[in-house]
Amino acid sequence: MDRQWPQPLFLAGSRNVAVLLLHAYTGSSTDMRLLAQALNRQGYSVLVPQFRGHATADPLNILMMGSPAAWWQDTLKAIADLQHRGYQRIACFGLSLGGIFAAKAVLTQASVIAGGTISAPIFTDDFSRIPKQFIHYAQKIDQLVGRDTYQQQRELQLIQQLLPQQLADVQSLTRQLQPKMALIQKPFLVAQGGCDELIDPQAGRRLAKQIPAQWLTFCWYPEAGHVLTVNQAHQQLGQDITSFLDKLK
Repeated sequence: MDRQWPQPLFLAGSRNVAVLLLHAYTGSSTDMRLLAQALNRQGYSVLVPQFRGHATADPLNILMMGSPAAWWQDTLKAIADLQHRGYQRIACFGLSLGGIFAAKAVLTQASVIAGGTISAPIFTDDFSRIPKQFIHYAQKIDQLVGRDTYQQQRELQLIQQLLPQQLADVQSLTRQLQPKMALIQKPFLVAQGGCDELIDPQAGRRLAKQIPAQWLTFCWYPEAGHVLTVNQAHQQLGQDITSFLDKLK
């Protein structure tokens, strides 16, 4: 039997603001499902696309099919999808890698009237924990699909060869965004866990300091780790984002 991999998600609601949720690196729509359902229960339409290369049987697809440029095009396509569904007012939030593109969407897209980041590595230069996390992700996929030892060793060689450049490309994008965050003139939420095990938790505070105070909502979860959308903070995160959205004019 073929394994079913996560698929993009759309939940229709009754409000005139639609929400776009962008998942994390090596993640999928599953990252955002609980948050999407929580927002949809409050009447919001929610779209959760998937970045190119993700949620497949081959972890190398992320490195061979994906790139910051490709993932930005995926973000623009998702915005266009919501517009085609009749939504002209969009709020865009992203988890980790997705937060980078959510921030860029808020900065550059007129139809994105608000948004924010969740555990986003925009103001950190330390990506040192990500290679280990990527390899762990690849090993989990290998177990699911039954790759033999030779295939796994070849895969590991390619990860070690290709991953550094992709992470450097992501970091280049964050450095382009850093000076622009102070120019935001739309409501912007920054969510960060104090026990983030993947990026420096202070990255969230540094980002928040760059956002003009009149536009900023800062949500700090002192006991929570990186994936705020599924860990012990997820219910509070859903409430905080709902409160943020309810204030939009």
